[in-house]
Amino acid sequence: MTGFVARKLITRPADTTAYGANDVVGGVCDFGPVAPPGSVLLIRSTALLVRSTGLIASEANYTMHFYSASPPSALADNAPWDLPDVDRSYYYGSLLLGTPVDLGTNLWIETNTWAKAIAIQGSNLYGYLTTAGAYTPTASRVVEPVIIGEIL
Repeated sequence: MTGFVARKLITRPADTTAYGANDVVGGVCDFGPVAPPGSVLLIRSTALLVRSTGLIASEANYTMHFYSASPPSALADNAPWDLPDVDRSYYYGSLLLGTPVDLGTNLWIETNTWAKAIAIQGSNLYGYLTTAGAYTPTASRVVEPVIIGEIL
């Protein structure tokens, strides 16, 4: 087996529009090429870096929803996440990333106990990052989901 690391740098818009519960953060995450087309990926570890010096009041859990191809819904930042009919055949479920922990200069979440399989259609992995709690973000806030796994 061969390993892969997929990261996506998400810079929020330069606004402070409040997120509602279950809103998309940053739109579609295209993690880029991670494996040969048609591969099966086994996710073993997830992390989320939030480039911020403090947790925002009422900021809570984040979830990553995974897709085998770019979801046709093309939800934008701050849109309520939904699983519409046009996305169903691409959807592979979700992983709850957790609530960020303040590590001083940055916030961090890490989980190393996953074993989630996803059969990608092309060579890219896709997802939507969503927030569980409603909160008002800072302008241009940067978050970076990281997915680590194996190509089966």
